[in-house]
Amino acid sequence: MMKQRILPVAGLLILSGTLATIWPASDQTVSSSQPEVRALEATDDVHSLPSINLLEADSNSPLPPLPPELEGLEPDTVLLTNADGNLVPSHDLRVLLDFFLANIDQEPLTTVLARIRAALSQRLEEPALGQALSLLKRYIGYRMALEPLQDDLPDGMTQTGFDLEVLRQRQERMEQLQHAHFDREEQTAFFGEETQLDNYTLAKLTIEQNPSLTADEKKQYLEQLNQQLPEPIRVARKRAVIHGDVYEHAEALKASNASDTELYQLRARELGEEAALQLAQLDQQQQAWQQRLSQYRQEKSRIVQAGLSEPDQASAITRLRERLFSGPEKLRVRALDGDWRQQEGDY
Repeated sequence: MMKQRILPVAGLLILSGTLATIWPASDQTVSSSQPEVRALEATDDVHSLPSINLLEADSNSPLPPLPPELEGLEPDTVLLTNADGNLVPSHDLRVLLDFFLANIDQEPLTTVLARIRAALSQRLEEPALGQALSLLKRYIGYRMALEPLQDDLPDGMTQTGFDLEVLRQRQERMEQLQHAHFDREEQTAFFGEETQLDNYTLAKLTIEQNPSLTADEKKQYLEQLNQQLPEPIRVARKRAVIHGDVYEHAEALKASNASDTELYQLRARELGEEAALQLAQLDQQQQAWQQRLSQYRQEKSRIVQAGLSEPDQASAITRLRERLFSGPEKLRVRALDGDWRQQEGDY
């Protein structure tokens, strides 16, 4: 089963909760000492990889409706072509592919691929369509090739922090796989922002973990590193830091049972009236979500303990989700169900 379990360096660090305010810097080249991998040419036949059969997905039979949690969420992407009708690779194309591939564990691969073919056909004509299908096939091959890296390399974390050497190896191996599956233009379009973020993150960690630097020297080098960021990104990064500080202060107020008025005043003072109103609405939505989630867990537990057959149990839980949740919430609670199964053995 294809899953993109491995994370880019920056993704790993952000999910660890320590570098959520880091933003991408200018592109840098990361050298690799690993053996060279043969690159797949962009002109490779679209049916050449037997594990990904796009021919089977090219069916005239109507597609089933999208899962309810994905309805209305398809990215409104515009795919680009040049004057000769050739595909111009873009990050939007990757966003579109990822949207459908995210459902790979819930639908047959041929159905997912048929959905992608239909979405591409609505947006592109030949020769760009055939080029997009070739890129799709190589992108799936790349994601499948990422699987072994999860087992081959440690996760980059130690008891004392981040292991820079492992993070560098992880980035090098990922970039090798990208070189093997995509040409330079495709690689830049699909992964350029992630690579910039990884380069900046590794440079920042290298400075922070250098024992030969004094605190003042680290501060100086970090300021110089930040100056390499484009102005819009520096402004956005500063804004993110402010939001992070306000979030921590707001959470402390919540823990002390502060009133909604006190929370609003804090946010309005630091972020402005409009942002404070939006955050107050988010608080209310989150409270409602937690209440429905608690109700779902209780009713689901009763269903599991009712002694139903597996099909009846699954059907009852599906109806429960449909009743309590809507739109993207269904996708979110389904993901949480996966976590609960691992932790509690619900089914």
